[in-house]
Amino acid sequence: KKIFAAGSVEQSPTAGEKRDPGPTLEESCTHLYRLQRADVLRAAIFSHAPDVYLPFTAIAAALRQAAPELTEAEVAQICRLAPQKGGPLHGEDAFSYSHLLERFESDRKDFHPLNPRERSTAADMCRYMDQRLQALGFPSVSNAFEVEVMRADQFLDQLQLYMPKPIRPEDLKVAENLLRLGRPLSGGGIDVVEFCERFELLARNGAAAGSAPPAPVRPPPIPDSDVSKVLLRERSCCSWCAGLRLPR
Repeated sequence: KKIFAAGSVEQSPTAGEKRDPGPTLEESCTHLYRLQRADVLRAAIFSHAPDVYLPFTAIAAALRQAAPELTEAEVAQICRLAPQKGGPLHGEDAFSYSHLLERFESDRKDFHPLNPRERSTAADMCRYMDQRLQALGFPSVSNAFEVEVMRADQFLDQLQLYMPKPIRPEDLKVAENLLRLGRPLSGGGIDVVEFCERFELLARNGAAAGSAPPAPVRPPPIPDSDVSKVLLRERSCCSWCAGLRLPR
């Protein structure tokens, strides 16, 4: 049994679509990093006289100017390192270029879609939801979905089923930010396959998951001693989870 199947959402233009993987975020960023164009990129961005944010088209144009060798798919991937003001669902056409520049001016080669300051809280949320899914009989989040692409707002609705109850505004903000783990697609869709790979890495490896490219993992469940460290409100969710039917 799957939590979400391709035919269970009638009005989604992306449900059931197949993903076109293309270059990964890490591959795209590594290409730019090896070109050593950080200074040129900074100059290209500041030629737009930015304040704090730039529209997507301006950041993409700066990347093309700094590194004409990049493909359009690589440019789109690299732009993911510039967080959108207001979040991925309700945000404005305003993106924080400083976060993008930080990654390429550093020697850490950290190209995770979430910046290091966001990753710890995100890992806590992923770990919590992963434990809830395991309680329902799913070894991982990837076992719970059979679609490769889903509309982002509908995917967030599904994720909320496994969040601590009652859902606080700050927890919802973390969950919405998690959508950035999957590549944004046209029509408001999200790459569910990539999301699940990155979700599992954060759930099992914590904030350190950003130091390596995503790959499917199937390690044993987290020991109780580790679960107890999760600061999210697990107790408040236990009674709610007890009423759910386990998959057969």
